[in-house]
Amino acid sequence: NTGVGMMLLGTYRIAKIGSGGLAIGGMFSVAGDSWENKSVPTQNVGGKCTISSKQSATAIAGYGMGTLSFPISEKLKFGGMTGVGFTGISHDELGADVFLPACEPQPGIRPTFIFGAELDYQIGSVFRLTAFPLTWQMQPAFEGARGSPKDATGIWMHFGIGVGVGVDL
Repeated sequence: NTGVGMMLLGTYRIAKIGSGGLAIGGMFSVAGDSWENKSVPTQNVGGKCTISSKQSATAIAGYGMGTLSFPISEKLKFGGMTGVGFTGISHDELGADVFLPACEPQPGIRPTFIFGAELDYQIGSVFRLTAFPLTWQMQPAFEGARGSPKDATGIWMHFGIGVGVGVDL
């Protein structure tokens, strides 16, 4: 599925490598996720709740990050980023084809990893436009993930693209 998300990334350059730089920092991300129940239209959980066929949740993650960037031109830099952290989901009832039906599920917090590419275009001395042509996040499945009719118990992945504004302090 396709959804809208947000990333807030802050780094501090710790080393100059030739004309590039190595930075460390942190990232906070929020992303919407949705799925449908194709096996049965609704799920009744022992009369406690009825889970609709359309489900959604919001993934929230925090990462420790490392970035490496090199100039392509005077104003344009290319870089890569990687990070490790934890992710959880905000939700109501969970079920459908992704989770076992539960009125008050406890999917837990999972370790997560992220990799990505970054392009920065300098605007003046402080601001820059940033593009993320690819981000790739991976994590183990949450507790309660369903094994059938579709297996959701393996590695979960999210791919993203994005644009933003950077400030160099």
